[in-house]
Order: sequence, then structure tokens, then C-alpha cells
Amino acid sequence: MINVVGIGPGDYLYINDKVKNIIEESEIIIGAQRQIDIIDKNMDILDKEMYVFKSDLKTLKSYIKLNISKEICILASGDPSLYGIGNFIQREFLDISDINIIPGISVVQLMFSKIGQSMNDLYISSGHGREPDFNFIFLHSKVALLTDKKNSPAVISKAISSKSLNYKMYVGYNLSYEDEEILEGRHSDFEDIHKDKLAVVVLIKE
Repeated sequence: MINVVGIGPGDYLYINDKVKNIIEESEIIIGAQRQIDIIDKNMDILDKEMYVFKSDLKTLKSYIKLNISKEICILASGDPSLYGIGNFIQREFLDISDINIIPGISVVQLMFSKIGQSMNDLYISSGHGREPDFNFIFLHSKVALLTDKKNSPAVISKAISSKSLNYKMYVGYNLSYEDEEILEGRHSDFEDIHKDKLAVVVLIKE
């Protein structure tokens, strides 16, 4: 069985009981070092086999196939199906019937709860490890964007200005962690803000 479980935005308290039960019953835990550290700090997982995943999806796939007879738990930040590892597992293991994906609270959900905005009619996209289609994105009046160092809030802000559009912009850094930071303003306020952090950006057209 392959279990892909969402462990939420970062704080262990956001992990639901279903996910905790799956982790406890698993023989193998796969995740990034940060994800495994969160679990290790709060649960007894010394009897589990650990696989620290960095970025090599081909090697990860081979490892899972070698251990397919075992109970495998793959940790995913946020929700596995929102630009997460869940999409890769479903695509690459079409011949495996026993795939179980458990959603977690995403940074998008958490961000909207923090800024007091409704998620109704929201368009969600990502610039994390991919090139965002700004022409399509800016057709929408309410947008959530996952970012990386290349497609930062400043880059998004400049893309909006280049098309002579106006958005109110919210930027959330390190959501759920002790150093959480949420900024808001007009999109142009962010053109010169450069932070070397991942973020979630919310745009609301004015």
C-alpha cells in the first residue's frame, strides 16, 4: 500500500489524526528531511525505515517499486493533491490499485483563514518549479499562487504592473511557523521586496 499523506503547512498541530494513524502503522516513511524532522520530533518512529527524498523522482520511483509489498507512507507538505507529490504518485503508479491519498491543510487554506477572505471562486496556480502563465492567471479576479525564489512576489508584482492591472496583494511567508509573516498592500508595494523564502501570494483584483 502506498499512502500519501498531507502533514499540513508546517506546525505539527495541523496534522489530522487519520494521518497520524497511517504514520504509526507504516513500515517505511518517505519525505524531505524537514518533513521527517517534524514527525520525528513529535512521534515515536524509531522502528520505521526512513527514506529522505531530495529531488530525484526517478530514484524515488525505483525505491517505491522495490518496497511495494510494504506499508509505505509518503509525507507531503500541505495537501498532496495541490501541486504536490500526490500527483506524481498517481501518474507513475497507474498499475497499483492500493494508493491512498489523505488530504492535509494547505498553505492556501491557511492563508485565506489568516487574511479573512473567502476562497469562493478562487483560481489556484503555482510558480514553484514551473513557469506561470500570467496571461491566463490575470484573467481571474481572485488568485492564489505558490512561489519559489525565481517566481517571487516581486516578479509577480512586476508582471501585474506590466499589464496595467491593479490587484490587492497578500504575501504569506513561513505560515504556521514561529517566524510567520503576512504582508498586504497594493501589488506595486511588492516590486522591491526581496525575501529569500517560499511564499503563498493572494491576488484580489481591484
